[in-house]
Amino acid sequence: FLKTLPATAGKAAGNSLDFPFNVRRGIGLWKLLYLSDQPVVAFPEGTPDPVMAGRYLVEGPGHCGECHTPRDLAGGTKKNEWMAGAVAAEGNGVVPNITSGEGGLAEWSEADIANYLETGFTPDFDSVGGAMVDVQRNMAELTPQD
Repeated sequence: FLKTLPATAGKAAGNSLDFPFNVRRGIGLWKLLYLSDQPVVAFPEGTPDPVMAGRYLVEGPGHCGECHTPRDLAGGTKKNEWMAGAVAAEGNGVVPNITSGEGGLAEWSEADIANYLETGFTPDFDSVGGAMVDVQRNMAELTPQD
């Protein structure tokens, strides 16, 4: 697609990051601390396939924890507060707690959650907002089985 666009005059400015973000070795250390190929939520052997598929969608393509989990001072997610709500990355507002516990989605049924992701409406007829609008539109494209 980009090759079909007309050329532009000029050259893009070089990248510039302040310390400590300009130290590449620091990125490697951050990755060691925060990145893992292991799932955040562990399930025992023999867990039903729909549950495992749900974990895949939440931790993989949906990457729900990136917004719904609070971050520490280094910007890593606080795994012990997984999905417990966080300050919105845009700087204004709060991303809600979506755990199954009190203050989260404890009152929502499986059908309520599926309907929210499909239509963008909560059980009390509030609607999706902020950065979640794009996520909800993408999730609406999933098959009913997903």
